[in-house]
Amino acid sequence: MLMQGIVLPQMRIAGVTLCMVPVCVVCIAVQEGVERSSLFALLAGTFYCLSGTDCGPLYIVTLTLSAVLAGALCDRYYTRSFVPALLLSLLGLAICEGVAFLFRVYIGVVAPALWQTVLLPEILLSVLGFPLCYLGAWAVSRIGR
Repeated sequence: MLMQGIVLPQMRIAGVTLCMVPVCVVCIAVQEGVERSSLFALLAGTFYCLSGTDCGPLYIVTLTLSAVLAGALCDRYYTRSFVPALLLSLLGLAICEGVAFLFRVYIGVVAPALWQTVLLPEILLSVLGFPLCYLGAWAVSRIGR
C-alpha cells in the first residue's frame, strides 16, 4: 500500500498510473484460500480507503469481492499456480478498476469513451507487477507450513 500511495502515482506508464492493490489481494487469495483472503481483502480495502484514495469506499467492496471470487475459484476449479493467478488478477483488476471507472462516469468526472484509453491500458499495464506480487504471496504463504 505504501508503494501504491507514494511511488506508483508518480510513475506513469503510457499515461496511466498502475494499481497494484487488487493484484496483490488476488495473489494472496490464490495462495491462502477464501477465508483468510477475504478478511485480508476487507482490511486492505479499509486501509486503502483510509489512505485517501479516489473512490476509496468502492475499493472496500470490490477488493473483498475480488478476493472471495479468486479464492473460491482456486479452491474449486483451479490449482494454486502462476497462470490461474495471472488470469484471476486480470479479473480482479477488471472488477476493481471497472467499478471505479463506472462510478467516475456516473458522477461525470470521466467520459465513457475513455474506457479504451484509460481503463484498458491501466488494467493491462498493472499486470506488469504481477510476478513480484505472486512471488511475495508465495513466500509469505510458506511461512508456518
